[in-house]
Amino acid sequence: DFARLSGFKCIKELHLGGTNMESTGCLSVSNMLLTNLSLRVLCLSDNGLNDQDLSLFSQSISRNRQLPLETLRLSFNKLTCVGVETLMNAIWGSKTLREIKLDNNQIRDRGAQLAAVVLTSVELEVLDMGFNRLTIVG
Repeated sequence: DFARLSGFKCIKELHLGGTNMESTGCLSVSNMLLTNLSLRVLCLSDNGLNDQDLSLFSQSISRNRQLPLETLRLSFNKLTCVGVETLMNAIWGSKTLREIKLDNNQIRDRGAQLAAVVLTSVELEVLDMGFNRLTIVG
C-alpha cells in the first residue's frame, strides 16, 4: 500500500523496482519526498513510469532541498527527453547526488544533451544512459 509511504520520514533507502506503480503510487512517493530528510537511495526502475510521473517526483525533489538523495535509479521505464529535462532542472546544484541510472528508456540524443548540461552543477560519479538510442550527437 503506497499510501502509507508518507509516514516514513526517516527511511534511508526505498527500492520499489518492478512494483507496477500507478498514479496513486507515484503520488504517494512524491508526497513522501516532500518531507523526507534522510532518503539516500530511491529505486523506481521497471515501473513503466512516463514523463508525467517523473515530473511529479522532480517537483518534490526540487521543493525539498534538504533531501540527501545520493542515488536515483530510473532504468527500464518509458522516460523521454521531456522527463529528463524536468529531472535535470530539479537536481541542478545538488550537493549529494552521485548516481543516476536512466538506462533502457527513450531519452535519445536530446535527453543525453540535457543530462550533460547538469554535469556542470552536480558532481555525479555514475550517469548510466545506455540503451536509449543515442547517436554520436548525444
